Amino acid sequence: MYTRVIIWSSSPLNKADINSLDFVINQFFIKLFCTRDIYIVRECQLMFNFKLPSEQLEKRKKNFIRKYMYDVMNCYELHYFSFYYVMNNHDKRVK
Repeated sequence: MYTRVIIWSSSPLNKADINSLDFVINQFFIKLFCTRDIYIVRECQLMFNFKLPSEQLEKRKKNFIRKYMYDVMNCYELHYFSFYYVMNNHDKRVK
């Protein structure tokens, strides 16, 4: 079970904004489980496989960068091999 965090913003989120989102979630868990101990809250979040917004954003950022780098490398390889093919087969097409 994963929760979705949708954040629409015209500017990037700074650390204070992300901490505010985490605070809201932690306060929800504090009220839900009637405790003030943050360690119990974190354990409950872990047991329910609940990721804080800061964790979700970090994971998404890493996935985006990894996918972007993969796409860039594929694009580079495609251009390199097509250029290589054209240069090596240029003489064959001219005849």
